[in-house]
Amino acid sequence: MGGAATMKEPKPALDRLEQGLLAARLVAPDELERARQEASVNGRPLMRMLVEHGVLTEREKLKFLRDHCKLDVISLRDIAPRPEVSGFVSSEQCRRHRFVPLRMEGASRVLVAMEDPTNLEGRTLVETAFEKEVVPVIASGEDVDLAISRMPDLGGRKAAAPNSAIQGGFRVATLLMLTFLPLIAVFYLFVATSVLPQPDFFKELDFFGRTLLFLLGFLSWASVAYFATDLIFGRRASE
Repeated sequence: MGGAATMKEPKPALDRLEQGLLAARLVAPDELERARQEASVNGRPLMRMLVEHGVLTEREKLKFLRDHCKLDVISLRDIAPRPEVSGFVSSEQCRRHRFVPLRMEGASRVLVAMEDPTNLEGRTLVETAFEKEVVPVIASGEDVDLAISRMPDLGGRKAAAPNSAIQGGFRVATLLMLTFLPLIAVFYLFVATSVLPQPDFFKELDFFGRTLLFLLGFLSWASVAYFATDLIFGRRASE
């Protein structure tokens, strides 16, 4: 996807858009040139630049694109991206190119709301990511931002996966250490050596009794170690 982010829009597509803007007397040639240069430098849609420069209003932009592209203008106020389209593109890519995938349209197409459907770089990015034909509709910049904020960003969860694996490894290591090290020390001190005096009741136990006592102590301590580990890492996960 990195290569797609640096592509330039084909000149014929831009020519048709620019000619339409000039023919409709919506922009002056110098305003168009200034917005074109900034769009080229920033890799952002031309129509977005015209709105940000105050050359076009949002209403004028939507009306022009609807007539120029022969596409529907929709409201995204009550529409949120479906889960099946998450993870193919990141929210950062959506914000940069001013689009948001909404849902699958059958097996070979994906419905995408675009602030500027003439932004061929953004359309190519979606087509490459989904390996499907893009069905574009037009939405206002404010609605696109709203829809992006509702988009499940699986890419972010994927990025966090390595951290989760590392934390899981630390959790297991901590559990094993808490469980076995104290018991090994106790067994060594009381059974294998005479460093500490053994209690009278322990001396009176036979091998079976000592083994049973050891197992009961082990299971009890293992339970304590498990809950202690869960408490430690559970609190970290919630922070």
